[in-house]
Amino acid sequence: MNKEIFKEIIYIVIAVLLSILAVKFVIWLLPIILVGIVSYLIYISIKKNKNDNYVNKNKKDKNIKVIHDLDDEDR
Repeated sequence: MNKEIFKEIIYIVIAVLLSILAVKFVIWLLPIILVGIVSYLIYISIKKNKNDNYVNKNKKDKNIKVIHDLDDEDR
């Protein structure tokens, strides 16, 4: 058997083993990444709502929307 062919076979076996390990590692890492992303989105949402509530509580003048305005002349 030629030495170059033997080297190529060893390289292919090593590449297959490394790819299997990489896939197993990514499958293990994917749930952690997803939990981190969802946690971050929830944190941003809570922080935004907290800041909005804080700003609304500090407003002293609230705008009141007038639905219907009766004039004295129309009566």
